[in-house]
Amino acid sequence: MRRRAGVSGEFGERIAADAVAVTRATREHDDVRQGSSVRGAIDTAMIVVQLAAGRDIISAEDDGYADMFYDAMIVASALLSGCTVLYTEDMQRGQVIDGKLTLHNPFLSR
Repeated sequence: MRRRAGVSGEFGERIAADAVAVTRATREHDDVRQGSSVRGAIDTAMIVVQLAAGRDIISAEDDGYADMFYDAMIVASALLSGCTVLYTEDMQRGQVIDGKLTLHNPFLSR
């Protein structure tokens, strides 16, 4: 999973561990009908790396890591669902993720 997600080093290990933990939690929660796949963990880890670079987060201990990880799960869900636009006021407006998903803030004028 780490190789496919392109994560390395101590920070990469933490990203991978968190992505796997979230994926496993979706499989074990009583309220979730069908949990996430390994692909979900890989996609989440890849997106965390992209968002971290844009937010200058270099460690899981940095302020904003938890929020960034949550944002990555939202973005991964949108990508896996085939969305091309994600409306958000919290992420970088105009950023394109994986060449497929554009982040748009509906509260800012173009």
